[in-house]
Amino acid sequence: MQAVDQFVPEVAELLEQFRFLPSWRIDDVMISFAAPGGSVGPHFDNYDVFLLQAQGKRNWKIGQMCSSESPLLQHADLRILADFEESAEWVLEPGDMLYLPPRLAHFGIAEDDCMTYSVGFRAPSAAEVLTHFTDFLSQYLTDEERYTDADAQPVSDPHQIQSDALDRLKSLLAEHMSDERMLLTWFGQFMTEPRYPELVAGEEVGEEDFVSSLQDGAILVRNPSARMAWSEVDDDVLLFASGQSRYLPGKLRELLKLICAADALHADNLGPWLADEDVATCCANWSSKEAWDLPMNKIHVSVADWQKDIAEIRRIREAVFIAEQSVPPELEWDADDASAMHFLAFEGDFPIGTARLLPSGEIGRVSVLKDWRGLKVGDKLMETVIGVAEKRGQTRQFLSAQVYAAPFYERLGFKIVSDEFLEVGIPHVDMVRGG
Repeated sequence: MQAVDQFVPEVAELLEQFRFLPSWRIDDVMISFAAPGGSVGPHFDNYDVFLLQAQGKRNWKIGQMCSSESPLLQHADLRILADFEESAEWVLEPGDMLYLPPRLAHFGIAEDDCMTYSVGFRAPSAAEVLTHFTDFLSQYLTDEERYTDADAQPVSDPHQIQSDALDRLKSLLAEHMSDERMLLTWFGQFMTEPRYPELVAGEEVGEEDFVSSLQDGAILVRNPSARMAWSEVDDDVLLFASGQSRYLPGKLRELLKLICAADALHADNLGPWLADEDVATCCANWSSKEAWDLPMNKIHVSVADWQKDIAEIRRIREAVFIAEQSVPPELEWDADDASAMHFLAFEGDFPIGTARLLPSGEIGRVSVLKDWRGLKVGDKLMETVIGVAEKRGQTRQFLSAQVYAAPFYERLGFKIVSDEFLEVGIPHVDMVRGG
């Protein structure tokens, strides 16, 4: 069972023993039970893990260092080794712990009914870093920033790619990939993304209500699913919370340390800072979303022109559905786009979300870029779509919602009218509003 620390406080307390390591590196606590003789088989992981024996005894053997070239048995989820070269062996009893570095082969066999706690660590692969960071960067790049060779000299062979072309390409990449602020912002957001984001969102709390509640003795308790970290950027500080980030003045450095470390906030520990407007606003946001966002311009939604705005609509839908959710491109793009009314949500002049409305009243392709989620962009987008539909006489709107998003649509008046079903490999339900 994964992420038990997010549901059982006593298990979460075990992580206090690992505070000599960066908290943003720790992923979760998994608990596994095995009957006598039970075993996964010899395998390896690509991340660090501490194995703490909680009940019973388990025999652990360790073997060779492995790689993607190591022969494996066929298995959908685990790297079960075809060959295991034992190098050491221990029997762990309750209270014993074994540390396994990445790629070390290990083989555990239960000697009786036993329970093992696994403290795992986040270790993004090079492929994940490159994919996610470049996706993050692309949101801030204009279409005008392109490869150019205005300084090129006449060539003797027009079919040859010259080395100076690669130099220009490397220069284009380096200009953006070497931006340390952008790299830090992305890394902090990526490493603090919650495993279960649906458990993080809370009710909205206004700044005045937040401050007055604290003054009346209220206590703000950390959401166990939240992940937090902070860093320094020149004279400022950067706060990360559950995949979001916000720059703050350096004078709040000690406050950020408190917020990241404390299990609860109240008037006693927040008192010295509550008079600061930035602090009151940030803490109010934290109480409702468990996250901060970059200072935002006004969000607005408008009807889009499919022919004129197709590039922006494609950019958003490709990022959300194709890149994040692995929807095949041939299923994402269909003939309905040509006849649909499309909508774009903007932060300032930058498109961050989209949706479409078909003549039948079906709403679909509702998507918001990752860095703007949790900020009510989806609400504004859907409210606009619903309003336009009703003005057009489409008093009955319907959609197929991903199951995790059903509560969002229920808040907007939609009702579930079907059993759960799979669409492009993702659980969905049909929902209807009005009519």
